[in-house]
Amino acid sequence: MSKRFVLVVAVSIGLVAGSAPGSARRFLEDWPYDKLMKESDLVVVATAVKTEDAGDAPPKHSWPAELVGQNTTFEVQHALKGKAPDKQIKVLHFKFGDLKKERNLDGILDGLIFNGPLLVAFPSKNAPEHLLFLKGLKDGRYEPVSGRIDPQLSVRRLSKPESEIKTEK
Repeated sequence: MSKRFVLVVAVSIGLVAGSAPGSARRFLEDWPYDKLMKESDLVVVATAVKTEDAGDAPPKHSWPAELVGQNTTFEVQHALKGKAPDKQIKVLHFKFGDLKKERNLDGILDGLIFNGPLLVAFPSKNAPEHLLFLKGLKDGRYEPVSGRIDPQLSVRRLSKPESEIKTEK
């Protein structure tokens, strides 16, 4: 039996098992712009300044790796909805950490996670601007309005027009 055949069978089984009633997720929620605007407390164009570890408890999930909280500090360029309390805001989000001690191997094959979360990371070196759709937390921080599992759905990386890129060189 070839390795390719085994891989195809394993992926097929994973896809079928992933669509079974007991799987962690069935469908990805739709977040069109009108819903993002309506549900957000704050919508800003901002640039990441720094990211630090956060001690927040991760959302419950069935993936084989831990989720680790992070706070990213953003410099607000423009507020499109709401009013930023300061020129800088902190946004809570999560990243993958170590494998769980009691790990569930459902949805994992050779280190790849199937049907996983849509997490975000924000570079602070040569940081691009991001359009962030956020909801406020009780402690003054914010988090993406689409939630802690799929924050990517409420974050848009902005790019400069080609004419601006050429003039920077």
